Parts: sequence; C-alpha cells; structure tokens
Amino acid sequence: MMLNPTRLSKRELLLSFFDNVAASYGSLYDPRTRTGTAELFRIRLEVAAEFARGKAGPLLECASGTGEVTEAVLRASGIGQAVVNDLSPAMLAHCRRRLGRGVPAVEVEWHERDVFEFLDALRGREFGLVLCLGLLAHVGRAAELLPRLRAVTAPGGAVLLQASVLEHPGVRLVDRVVRAWPGRFPHRVVQYRLGGLMRLAECSGFAVTRVRRYGVCLPFADRWAGRLNYYIERSLARRLPRLGGEAVIELRRPA
Repeated sequence: MMLNPTRLSKRELLLSFFDNVAASYGSLYDPRTRTGTAELFRIRLEVAAEFARGKAGPLLECASGTGEVTEAVLRASGIGQAVVNDLSPAMLAHCRRRLGRGVPAVEVEWHERDVFEFLDALRGREFGLVLCLGLLAHVGRAAELLPRLRAVTAPGGAVLLQASVLEHPGVRLVDRVVRAWPGRFPHRVVQYRLGGLMRLAECSGFAVTRVRRYGVCLPFADRWAGRLNYYIERSLARRLPRLGGEAVIELRRPA
C-alpha cells in the first residue's frame, strides 16, 4: 500500500523513509558502491573516527542508522559503554547485529525514540562523546537540538555534529530547487549556514574546537553524471577542508 506523504506527520514521514531504506543503507559505506553520495558517507565515517580518537566515554549515539559510523567511533576511541538510539526499528536492528559482531565487548543500552524526546528523557545523565551525524539534515530544529545536546554532554566532553552547509554554492542550489518544488521532494533535507550553526552552538554553551569540510557536492550529480561523480568526489572531496559542501563540527562543553 502506497502512503500519501502529504498526509503524514514529519515523524511518520521520517520513520517510513528510514524503514524503507534500511536494507540498502549500509551499502553507502561499502567501497564497492561507486557513487558520489556513498563516497561522502565514507568520508563522514573517516572524519568521525579521526575526531573520536582519544575521547573518553560513555558514548551517546543520537541516530545510529545501520551502525557503521557507531562501530568505527567505538573502535577508534576504545569507549566501552554506549547508549544507542534511532527512530527506525529497521535501522536499529541492523545496528544491533553490526555492533554485536564488530564490538561485542561494548556494553550497549538501546533506545528507539524521536531524538528530541530521547534527549529530554536523558536529562540528568552525561556523556563524554555525543554523535549527531546524518541527523540534523532530517530533523532540522538546530536551535532546539543544540541546548538538549549541551544538557547531556559531560563537562569537557564533545559533540560531533554533521551538516550540509549553505555557504557552498552546490548545496545552496539544491536547497533552492527543493524549496521551489516541494511536491517532488516530500522529504526535504535541511541545510544550514556553517557560520550560523556555529553561532547557535556557542549560544548553547559549546566551544567550537574543530571543523572539517569536504565534498565537491555537485547538485544532483549522481543522477546526471553517474559513475563520473564518484570519481570526482573520490579525487577531490578530501582536498576541500575549508570549501567543501559537507562539514563535521566538533563542539566541546567547557570543563
């Protein structure tokens, strides 16, 4: 039965979307998947693992997806305790299997909730490392999310936040196209200006300690350029640490 996206709430739309893509989502991290989008997902994983080295736990994963990034961060950091959440039960099932095989010694507490409700329920608990990767584009509401992240981050702890940034012309063009034709894009991802996002973080009580940008991010290039877009991102994406269309931002709560 086809669902009418115009009759779904934002939460229902997200749940339907991620449950439907859960079976294939992990292929985006597989090096055999030669698309520009997949290359950007793999770079996000690399940067997250790099930023996680030397961090102390416990780990809070706000939106695990199928668990590839969560596993890479746990391996890189050596953290032995994690609280893992995702809205989609199908995504979470894949993540459970992955962490059970890949990092079985880690003690994991599992949750299946909307991220805002989830963070509110965690009030009073603090985490040394918080992952918010691949989430902001789907839920938006950064001004509401960042104070909640600050509330569950331990003094001296860090948040890894990822976003597509509107300072990049390709990202800006995609954003304008999607806004102009909402009927063709019922699940619209949310982009942010990097400068504005960092100011929001600072107003929420964080210090911005590292920013890594990457990605050529040609608009809709996997559709019109096919395999060529993979080779473009493969060759150039990592060479744009200050100009790329994607960014991973490390936020630190002052000790």
